Amino acid sequence: AVVSTQSTWESYLGLATRMSALVALTLLSILAPCARADLSSCFTENSTWVSSGIMDTLQPVADYNQCQQLCSDLSNCSAFTWTSEENTHAQLFCFLFGETGPRTTCEHCISGPPSCTCSTESACSAQEGNLIDVV
Repeated sequence: AVVSTQSTWESYLGLATRMSALVALTLLSILAPCARADLSSCFTENSTWVSSGIMDTLQPVADYNQCQQLCSDLSNCSAFTWTSEENTHAQLFCFLFGETGPRTTCEHCISGPPSCTCSTESACSAQEGNLIDVV
C-alpha cells in the first residue's frame, strides 16, 4: 500500500495545530490571573472596616496598587483601604490597618489584603519548573 506523504503530513500538521491550541488554552488559563488585576478576586470596592486598628494614614497615594504595596511593606499591616479622587471626604488616601473590624460601606474606596497572587504590575515568567512540553 502506498501512503501519500502529503496527507500524512497534513494529518500531522492538523494534530500539531490542535495540540498547540490546547497548550495555549492551558497556559492562558494558568497565566490569566497574572495578566490582569481583577478586583473581584482580591479587592473589594466600596467597602472598608470599622476599626480602631488604623496604623497609618497616607496621602496622596496615586492608586490602590501603591496603597497595597505600602501595606505589604509593613509586617504588621493586615489590610488597606484606598480612596479615589471621587471620594468626597478623603481623596487619594491610603488607610493601613493593623487589625480589621466589621465591614462598612465606603464610597469610591478599594480595600484588600497586603498581597494577592499576581497583584503587582509585572509579567509572569516562563521558567524550567513551569513549562509544559509538547510531545
